[in-house]
Amino acid sequence: MRLLRLKLPVGKTVTRLLLPIVLTPKQVETDLSPARFKILKWGRRTGKTWYIAYWIAKNALTRKGKHWYVTKTLSLGREELWPVLLSIIPRQYILKTDERYLAIRLTNGSVIAIKSGEKENNLRGRGLASVVLDEAAFLKESLWDRILRPQLANSRGPALIASSPKKGWFTRMFNDQCKNPHSDWFASHATIYDNPTISRDELEVIRAKTPDSTWRQEYLAEELAGVGQIYEEFSPKNVYNPAHSFLDIRSMRQIRGIDWGTQANTGVSWIGITSEGYLVVHGEHVQSGWDVERHVEAMNTKSAGLNVVDNVLDRSAFRNEGTSGTSIAELFRKQRIYCKESIKDIPSSIDAVKRFMRGDGVTPWLYVSDQCEKTIEAFQTWEHGEHEPDIAAACRYGVVWAVVKRLTRLADAVPILRSVNNDEKVSQATADLLLAAKAMVKPVGRSARWNWDMGAGCPI
Repeated sequence: MRLLRLKLPVGKTVTRLLLPIVLTPKQVETDLSPARFKILKWGRRTGKTWYIAYWIAKNALTRKGKHWYVTKTLSLGREELWPVLLSIIPRQYILKTDERYLAIRLTNGSVIAIKSGEKENNLRGRGLASVVLDEAAFLKESLWDRILRPQLANSRGPALIASSPKKGWFTRMFNDQCKNPHSDWFASHATIYDNPTISRDELEVIRAKTPDSTWRQEYLAEELAGVGQIYEEFSPKNVYNPAHSFLDIRSMRQIRGIDWGTQANTGVSWIGITSEGYLVVHGEHVQSGWDVERHVEAMNTKSAGLNVVDNVLDRSAFRNEGTSGTSIAELFRKQRIYCKESIKDIPSSIDAVKRFMRGDGVTPWLYVSDQCEKTIEAFQTWEHGEHEPDIAAACRYGVVWAVVKRLTRLADAVPILRSVNNDEKVSQATADLLLAAKAMVKPVGRSARWNWDMGAGCPI
């Protein structure tokens, strides 16, 4: 059982309150941390749901205000957390419960509510006293850093960010805290072995009947290769505000990447190239059901005043289509949009984009305007095994073209695509020197060396 001090609505102090839960050592370690923000990478059967319910109840009983639990769907919150919450909070402190809206009003004026993270805009604008983001790895990063985090500013309230692991923003945030601890943050990793209520014999039975990949990911909370976000390198550092940064975007050379969609969307990405060699994605166009002429009208309008040096179109659009025998590329040419074929080597071209997202380890080389919401969403949500979003493909075509054609000076420091570049590959030491001399970026130290796989032709 955990004992708490709290204040009643009338201002008198209750010296002790008993919550009906016995915390495990891992939960106690987490609870005793004074950090305001806590990241829990906990697997199944680690007591995550019970600890979350305890954490919400503790904060709601001691901090008057709105306390939200946000997860993937309302049904998940209703099935998993709702009954546990009702069993933990003492009845004498519950003023009202609302089964329909999954809300609990306490006698001290606090409100606990379960919310769905599916529609971000429904969660904007409220001030919160605390928040839990559960299964965070399966939600968008923007839900935390653009919507929920700002709503804690006035109250300086705490947050609990919990999830089973999956490659992406949640894992990156967890790893960053482990490597560079900050006093405001606490990171905890727990496996099924951290739950003392499960016998070792039972653990062995579970393990024997569970596929190895499921056991490692679900019970040991390990990230597996080929699972999760493809562009896991994409972070808030790659997003910029066009009102404050890259104000000279119209003076830059521009590349337009185009991914033609016959049945799906057509995506167009505008990429500027700075004098330092950074690539700046500042415009996007995503639309389905239009013919080439209509797309060109929209592209020309958005490109007014820009110095577009190349248009890079999906290779498949150069094949003849239909009974007319005319390719999409030819239709673009008739509209005075002269396109080049995108690079064929998809895995290596994805690696090149990832490389520019990372930059030198401190400063990214690829930036995306916060106005390009579809591009940001595509980078954050595209996962292994899924179809590549059209706008992500369009952006990839443009980025790789800039690298292959040496339109960015940073390309000289990257051993790129062997299939399209027969130049001698550079060594890592040479790349460091080129990077410092040509890109004017300080080479990273030995502790943060790039993990280059030269056999693949591109850093990974």
